[in-house]
Amino acid sequence: MELFSALQETYGNMLRQVLEYIDQELAKHRDKNRYCLKNKQTVRIQMLFEVEEVQRNNYFDRETSFYTL
Repeated sequence: MELFSALQETYGNMLRQVLEYIDQELAKHRDKNRYCLKNKQTVRIQMLFEVEEVQRNNYFDRETSFYTL
């Protein structure tokens, strides 16, 4: 059972890192005239056996006047 718990934790950390990396890349390559970075938001993702928290950027769309994730 320890192996399963270790793999579960490793997978959760890897998924969090990948999602945060994608978010960073999106932030670098976004249309900065349209999307204004407002803040970071903690998003909770329910996985099969645990909940993982990921920090995501929250943007304001200047054209539609809506917030996006």
